[in-house]
Amino acid sequence: MTIKEIEYANIAGESLLLDVRPPRAGSPGPHAAVVVIHGGGWTGGNRRDDLPFLDALADAGLVVFSIEYRLAPKHRWPACMDDVQTAIAWVTLHAAEHGADASRLGLIGYSAGGHLACHAAVIDRSPNIAAVALLAAPTDHVLDNFRRGGLSPSLQQLLGKEVADAETIETLWRISPINHVVPGLPPFLLMNGTHDQSVPHAQSAHLHQRLSDLGVKSDLVTLEGAEHRIRNWPQANAGYREQLATWMKQTLASPTRQ
Repeated sequence: MTIKEIEYANIAGESLLLDVRPPRAGSPGPHAAVVVIHGGGWTGGNRRDDLPFLDALADAGLVVFSIEYRLAPKHRWPACMDDVQTAIAWVTLHAAEHGADASRLGLIGYSAGGHLACHAAVIDRSPNIAAVALLAAPTDHVLDNFRRGGLSPSLQQLLGKEVADAETIETLWRISPINHVVPGLPPFLLMNGTHDQSVPHAQSAHLHQRLSDLGVKSDLVTLEGAEHRIRNWPQANAGYREQLATWMKQTLASPTRQ
């Protein structure tokens, strides 16, 4: 497989890159496409190393755009979200050049990347997004703040705050996708481990319930015994990568909104 590295934006001299993975096999294009957003607590991670499912998506016949974005603490919120929006716009504009169908575009995000993917789908309502997969995604920052008894180190760096005062709690509420779910959103797939201490399974369960109550198609996959680190997920569910790829391929085959 030939992976293309492309600059999708340049901000104040900082180059932002994405990788394009073509489908390994399948029918002639245009193919459905996915934008993949890595995790790392908004402060680390990269578009390749912590995403062991990328090849499974290509094997399923999808065009995969794996993106990077600016990280905290050098770049505070909303820089990372701005970059995700820019990347989605770039993929939509250039999809055809890579054999992809811009009208059949999915989002996949792991951990902090899941938050950004959900934000793009629920709060920004990015056009052309037809499916969303969230892997251990924090989507209720207010609830998590109270669970922890304060801001997580990652959120402290992202927001430039050490204490969750009233203004910060308001910000946490505003950037929590669970508070902005409405009818008519695209289908969701939620995956979360039962032993995840960073993003408890309850976060995914609560979002699944909220989506379902509003008539949005939502599938919740519970990974029994899985912790937060995605590299260890095969120990709990050896087939989760193929399950993710199959769900995305089938959902994007004929995308519909509720």
